[in-house]
Amino acid sequence: MKLKTIMFLQIAAFMTLGIHLLVAGSEVQAEKESQEDRIYVQYCGKNCTLQNKESTGCSEDCKCVYEGNNNHGICISITSLGDYPDLDLNDTELIKATPRPPSN
Repeated sequence: MKLKTIMFLQIAAFMTLGIHLLVAGSEVQAEKESQEDRIYVQYCGKNCTLQNKESTGCSEDCKCVYEGNNNHGICISITSLGDYPDLDLNDTELIKATPRPPSN
């Protein structure tokens, strides 16, 4: 009987703590986030293919994104709202992050 009572109290305590964390974690502090500093990525509804270092299948405002050595990808559009500085295309970190065409 004691064991059942202790287990019941432990379960009740964990449920109460879980509900509290769920409610406390859902609070959003809007003052820390600026509405002007957002990046939106949206699926364009098309698939694409990478051939000879060129992608086909995406409209003008969408880019082809693929994973690893896969030649097939999806078309996405990226929109940024806010004041971002011009990119230094010779930055070594940017060069390292640039996707490479798949090797056959």
